[in-house]
Amino acid sequence: MKAYKKLVVTVLATMALLALAAGGAMAGRLHGDGHHGNHERHGHGPGRTVDPLTGFPTKINQVDLTGYRIVTSYPLGFDAGNTFQQDYSAGGNFSAVALSGPFVGQPPTTAKYIALPVGHKQILLVWLFADGTHNTFFMNFRTHLVSVVTSGPDGAPSLGTVQITKVGDHRIP
Repeated sequence: MKAYKKLVVTVLATMALLALAAGGAMAGRLHGDGHHGNHERHGHGPGRTVDPLTGFPTKINQVDLTGYRIVTSYPLGFDAGNTFQQDYSAGGNFSAVALSGPFVGQPPTTAKYIALPVGHKQILLVWLFADGTHNTFFMNFRTHLVSVVTSGPDGAPSLGTVQITKVGDHRIP
């Protein structure tokens, strides 16, 4: 049964990442009329429209989470049974601590982060640790689902829920 749960979590995390990749690739490309925006000959010319969400093709937009408090809870995967509080501060820093579950009592996790908008109220969040490893999250604040793949040789995925419990200084697009 445990192997089945791991397979389901892995498949769900993979599907979420594939949907994210497909959505990101199409962001700003097609408009409601099915045409490819303002451009010359199928988007290959200099008149190409900049996507307001991602900034593509001229820049990479980021989401500033300063002041946000986010709570994630995981019933599936590596983090199963844990609920975490994540606090984001100026300078691209965060601190996360377990509120309930097997990881309660461990020291807070602190590091840098990068958050990229990938859809309406959806972000790709990467925690960047000093040793060069990282944890990668996909957070959908409309459906309140979160997928995470933690660092390590097995890429330990988890799937759960996400809530913003304190809104920060900048809106999440």
